[in-house]
Amino acid sequence: MKRMEGLLYLVERLGVALTFAASVFYIAFYFSSIRDGVIDATERRFMHIGYQLLRIGMGFIVTTSLIALLRALIGGSHLSDLFWFLLFLLAVMLGNEVLLALHREPNWLSPFLQASSWYAYFTAYTLMPTSSFLTLVVYYLVWLLVALVAFNLIKARIATQALPPTIT
Repeated sequence: MKRMEGLLYLVERLGVALTFAASVFYIAFYFSSIRDGVIDATERRFMHIGYQLLRIGMGFIVTTSLIALLRALIGGSHLSDLFWFLLFLLAVMLGNEVLLALHREPNWLSPFLQASSWYAYFTAYTLMPTSSFLTLVVYYLVWLLVALVAFNLIKARIATQALPPTIT
């Protein structure tokens, strides 16, 4: 049983590390690719790689979260507020994925929501393990507002910068 818990612990942490790192690169690729106003095939391919790594990490996290939830329900144990908050964030991000796949989401929303939610997930997971659910939700909502302003300021700055000449 201890080996199984150790394996789940490792897979969960691997998922968190992978999604956070992939999210950093995905948003960097996004800002780089919108710089000239056109996302070309190469830029789309790099963004797709980051997106696929996010999906793999999310798969690890969803799997370990479902196992933890089932174990708690069967064993009658209590799950922390942090666990429920992280589950809430997973639901937000899965909803984002569904809207993206159905092409029902504005272009600016998906990268912003994906990045800010994964950063919130990582921060809550690593720095706020004893906070209440309500506190975590309030921090998340404030973080979304701050991230939205920062995201739009960065996009506006990128749009006004002249591109350097390319080397061919």
